[in-house]
Formats: sequence, C-alpha cells, structure tokens
Amino acid sequence: MSGAIAAYVCNPMEIVKSRLQAQTTGKESRFRYTGVADALLKIAREEGILGLWKGSHISALRSAVNTATNLTTYTMLKETLVDKEVLADGVKLHVTCSLIASFSTCVAGNPLDVVRTRLYNQPRGLNGEGLLYSNWLEAMYKIPSAEGLGALYKVRPCVDRWVTLRCKDPVLVILTPGNLLIGILATLLPRRSTFCSHIRDS
Repeated sequence: MSGAIAAYVCNPMEIVKSRLQAQTTGKESRFRYTGVADALLKIAREEGILGLWKGSHISALRSAVNTATNLTTYTMLKETLVDKEVLADGVKLHVTCSLIASFSTCVAGNPLDVVRTRLYNQPRGLNGEGLLYSNWLEAMYKIPSAEGLGALYKVRPCVDRWVTLRCKDPVLVILTPGNLLIGILATLLPRRSTFCSHIRDS
C-alpha cells in the first residue's frame, strides 16, 4: 500500500525523469525541456495538470507487484534454505536471497516498467491525449501483439535507479543487486549490438 501511494505522489517526477532521459539534442527529439522545472511547467500547460499523473495507475501497480515479489521471494527462499540446511544464517545467505529476489522482481515488474515508460513518452495530440495508447491496458495488449512478448523485457538506459548502461562504452554501474544478470549480459555483448539498439526504444 505504501509503495502504491508513493507511486501516485511521485508520478510527476517520474514522468519528468523518464522524458528527460529520452530527450536527445537532435532535431528528432519529441521533448524540448531545459530542466525539471521547465518540464513540469510545459507538461502541465500543454497536457493539463492531470498530464503529470498520466501513467500513475500502472506505476502504482508496478510498485505493488515489485514489492510483493521481492518480499515474498526473499522471505520464502531464506526460510527454505535455512530449513533444508543449504546455507547457514549469515552474509552468504542474505546476499544469495537478495540477488535472487531482486532478479525475480525484475522479471515480474519489467513488463509494467516498459508499459509505464511507453505511456510517459508516447507522442501526444493537440488535446494532450496519447496517440499510441489510451491507457495501460491497451498498451499491455498492443506492445506484445505488435512486437512480440520479448518487447516487454527491453531494458531502458536506466532501469529505475538500479542499473545504468552505456552502449557506446561497455560501462556497467550496479547500484543495487537488481538487474544484476541483465547488467552482466550487457557488458558481454558487442558495443553496438541489437540489445543496445533496443534499449532506446523501451
């Protein structure tokens, strides 16, 4: 519940963060913001004040799914490993459970993360309404229908505050255990691989 409430409260900053990350310096960029304050003002003026809360429902759902998956996986795995005497209670046990729980969270939450990002960054008409998806349910249906199920597991340049990937250089910064396996995979792939080219699209 707390995660869902936080998602609604913080949605304006999340949508600004997502658009600033997607913004490029070229003429093809759909977004022209000079900073956070400028983005907040322009979104409110061009799309209405409620434009700052577009995608908030999927954001709240994503937060609830991530929290439930992480806590459940960690707790059940820890109890199982201790009960079966696979690992003793200690650093190794906690690190192992944390990594697996974080990876499980990414698997469960990434489709919702992709949908949320698409809703945040989709082109909009003069009335401020999205031109590609009218709501998150439609996006959840259209994305895999048009691009295949793998489209729901594309990785953005920054997946939350977990992993930063730069495709021009094989640089990987792990900020928390989340997306560890995806991050390792990215460093092993060619610099300008298909994987990296898809990152900008998600």
